[in-house]
Amino acid sequence: ISQKEINPVMIKLNNRPRKCLGIKTPHQVFLVINPPVALAN
Repeated sequence: ISQKEINPVMIKLNNRPRKCLGIKTPHQVFLVINPPVALAN
C-alpha cells in the first residue's frame, strides 16, 4: 500500500466525529493538545 492510497483514508478517519471524544474529531482533539506554533525568523 502506498502513501498516496493511505492519505485519503487517514484524512477521512481523522475528521470523523467520535462519541468517545465528545463528538469531536481526532484532529480537533490533537490541535487542542498540540496547538500550532508560529515560527519566527
